[in-house]
Amino acid sequence: MFKLILLLSLSFTVRAYTEFDTTCTTPNVTTNFVSSPDSRGTLDILWSCLFTIIACTWTIQHLNVPEERNGRNPGWIGDIKWGLKRTCTSAKWMILTMLAPEFVLSKAWEELAVAQTDLKALQELAGKDGTEWTLTHSLFANMGGFVIRGNTGQELQALEKTHNESTPLTGPSVTDEREQITKASSSAPLVSSRQITIPRDQTHALGHYDPFHLTAADIFRLRTSGQLPKMPLISADDINDKSKTDSFARVVSVAQITWIVAQVLTRVVRRLAVSQLEIAVVAFSTCAIIIYILHWKKPKSVLIPCTVLTFPGPIPLEITHKESIIEENESMLQKIFGKGYDTPRPLSQKNGCPIPNDVVPKSLARRNDTFAYFLLGFGLGCSVFGGIHVAAWNFTFPTKVELILWRVASIYSTVFFVLFLMLIFLLVRFDWFGIQMRKLVSSLYVLARVFMIVEMFRTLCFLPPDAYTSTWATNIPHLA
Repeated sequence: MFKLILLLSLSFTVRAYTEFDTTCTTPNVTTNFVSSPDSRGTLDILWSCLFTIIACTWTIQHLNVPEERNGRNPGWIGDIKWGLKRTCTSAKWMILTMLAPEFVLSKAWEELAVAQTDLKALQELAGKDGTEWTLTHSLFANMGGFVIRGNTGQELQALEKTHNESTPLTGPSVTDEREQITKASSSAPLVSSRQITIPRDQTHALGHYDPFHLTAADIFRLRTSGQLPKMPLISADDINDKSKTDSFARVVSVAQITWIVAQVLTRVVRRLAVSQLEIAVVAFSTCAIIIYILHWKKPKSVLIPCTVLTFPGPIPLEITHKESIIEENESMLQKIFGKGYDTPRPLSQKNGCPIPNDVVPKSLARRNDTFAYFLLGFGLGCSVFGGIHVAAWNFTFPTKVELILWRVASIYSTVFFVLFLMLIFLLVRFDWFGIQMRKLVSSLYVLARVFMIVEMFRTLCFLPPDAYTSTWATNIPHLA
């Protein structure tokens, strides 16, 4: 953070700070039409670019189904708490998209590829059951949209209370008693609209969450084993009805993207200077359009999942503790920096908690193929996002050093995927050396991205005079 502040402060120390106040004449008499001025200011460039970036990064979010409130924290304070929790999650992913849209693009590519891989097998099962299953169903399942619910009786609540007052719920005796309660309860699913869930503080007594979230691969395994009587009976229209896609916001975002691209192209044709920030916005916009296409069939902002089974007692252990459901999935950071970067975190399907947003569940056909999908998406994201920044090769920079650093950083961001792919093959022969080089190369990539982010704002203070000449695109309705 100190380095970023130091770099930003250079804009005031490298050269003397100067200002230019634009003064336009006004008509002396009443006039029917007054054209817009043929110039633009620094804030005009800044606000139009920032709004485009914010509009892109907010509307392209398609987060997984979050944790249900289930009556916790009642009252207006609880409403604020859970509202802030969801807002913070969206804000976090918006910031991540601003810093590294190629990561979000690669995740969207991986999600779509995994859903398409499992689609045929799931459609065959759905056809036998006379139900519908589409690509939207697979995407909805892999975002935690289908759940199994259970209900505890007085025996389980008494067991929970007893062990909370005595020993932790981890010993063998607890497991035995839990199994006895599970066997005593009816294992037949209920077909009922009444959905009673276990409070979160009691789910750990069962060893799983309730509701128990499933992925598309889990649904396939449970259906083929007979533990799921029938494929989920819900149409794609019903799923889309749960989706909260804001068409107006998307139209505004696409219109703003179209305007900024037209603005830059017009300036290039007229040989007028383009700011580095505008080039960066074109890169963001290109990635956003690709992500829009990849997320076309994925539901957006679903808060409540669909229930496929409801049990009168605890969910049977053969469902919640099935070995095939307990699979380790890497987060996006682990895929780039390696598992040694942070503590390996398994996808919590062993206890049925909501699927983390930075994890893509593994596919059904091949459990280790998701990383290949991630690489394809990441390669596309790096090539597009970094390659567009190379367009500022001969732009005006405050110093010669910054020009060279921009060229190096933009090229490195573009070819990073190739280096990363080479290191993956190097890991096969030189394990320790390959891991360390992978961390080094990835860290340099982060530094290159941070430099370009800082520099695209810093150079706004050092634009050439013709950068402030406006074009006909200014007269097109846009937000700035």
